[in-house]
Amino acid sequence: CTEGPDDTLFLHYYSERAGLYPIVKGLVRMIAKEFFHVSVACDVVSEERELTSRQGQVVTFSIRHLSCDGGHPGDEKRLSSGTICPTTSSDPHDLPLSVDTLSDIFPFHVMLDRNLKVVQMGRSLRRLLRGNVTSTELKFQDIFEIIRPKVDSLFSAIVRHLNTIYVVRTAQGIISKEKNCAIQVIEGASSSGDVDLEESTLKLKGEMVFVPESDMLLFLCSPRVKDLSEFLRKGLYFSDTPLHDSSRDVLMVNYLRRRERDLLDKIEDVGNQLRKLQGSLSEDKRRTEELLHSILPSNVVQSLVSRSPVEAEAHPVVSILFSDIVIVQNLVSRSPVEAEAHPVVSILFSDIVNFTGICERVEPMDIVRMLNKLYTSFDVLSKLNELYKVETIGDAYMVAGGIPVQVDDHADRVLAMAMGMMDVSKTFRTPDGDEPIYIRVGIHSGPCMAGVVGTSMPRYCLFGNTVSLASKMESCSQPGRTNISDATKM
Repeated sequence: CTEGPDDTLFLHYYSERAGLYPIVKGLVRMIAKEFFHVSVACDVVSEERELTSRQGQVVTFSIRHLSCDGGHPGDEKRLSSGTICPTTSSDPHDLPLSVDTLSDIFPFHVMLDRNLKVVQMGRSLRRLLRGNVTSTELKFQDIFEIIRPKVDSLFSAIVRHLNTIYVVRTAQGIISKEKNCAIQVIEGASSSGDVDLEESTLKLKGEMVFVPESDMLLFLCSPRVKDLSEFLRKGLYFSDTPLHDSSRDVLMVNYLRRRERDLLDKIEDVGNQLRKLQGSLSEDKRRTEELLHSILPSNVVQSLVSRSPVEAEAHPVVSILFSDIVIVQNLVSRSPVEAEAHPVVSILFSDIVNFTGICERVEPMDIVRMLNKLYTSFDVLSKLNELYKVETIGDAYMVAGGIPVQVDDHADRVLAMAMGMMDVSKTFRTPDGDEPIYIRVGIHSGPCMAGVVGTSMPRYCLFGNTVSLASKMESCSQPGRTNISDATKM
């Protein structure tokens, strides 16, 4: 606004949106009525295009005072006069708002005289500045740089742009190093390195207010930061933000949303790790089952698993983990596995002829390699004939048919196993290559008991006279021959 003759004010309206100026007249009349309790007339004086913009528009309005509410035309006052009371006091005690209270409400305010010398400063701003710059000769341009609007640091230039939002930045090195060192401590930066301009300065955003009583400028501002972490890096506290500043709510909402995003990212990471763990546990479960089935029959393993207390609705990873744990706990805690009586089974024993003599002239590792190859071939035969391998002790190899699952042709399967073992053994020679390998086999059929024995190394063992007779049949057999009892023949 500029003053005109006859108590008239000229309002210069700048806008990039042409055609909206008619609403300004109504706004001016309503503001004058609501805030100043006066009636004014607002008319368009001139309208022209703005040179710096193709679509911009500059409109000049004349504002004339009509009369006070409830008064007479003779009671007119000058609108350009800023007088609130006929006399002013220079005593701080006469102020309706104390300096301390103003400093608490606006912790970042700055009061400037016509020479832009700093007369008064908010408590938070004083805390951030160095001690040697808070002298009585401190000027605005010594500690601040105006970023927006593009005006010179002059009293008259600032007064001409009072209705513009001001953004200023502190000069580099003005903020106390003791406050700014928090950046380097937290982020691990080097104390001797160059600090980035954005980190070593502070931006303030607010408005310039002309105070006619003291003929000074009052810069009411607040810190312009992106998030709460920047508060810490600048040496600020959340309480430094004025209570009336809506940016407090914006910062808190942004902080909460960022924390929510971080939490969701962590949940996603945990989910990915859980899926990887599920895959690893599935593989471990498969290996555990293979190991258990190698030492125990399938029905015994299922009996141990069925004792698991885990419900069907439990998470798959938990179910996999607990199923293996329960099996081990049932074995270690000596949880009994019910022994079973089988009415008729066929049992096969075999050993290597002159095994002791071979061990005397051959290295131990060669013996182990020979037995490993031989028994691996026997294991293949036991799977082909669907027989249960009971155990191997030294050169002795024991399998059983009709156990743990009863079948009618168990004797035929055991006999087929014996013939296959004979054929396989003919392809082997002693490790020193001096002579072929001969085995002898004994088979007997009859009733027996079967159950799990031991806890540290549980084994599925067979008991009864049938086992003893089968062993006797093997010991009475001849090299390269299979000794079969009458019970098996029947």
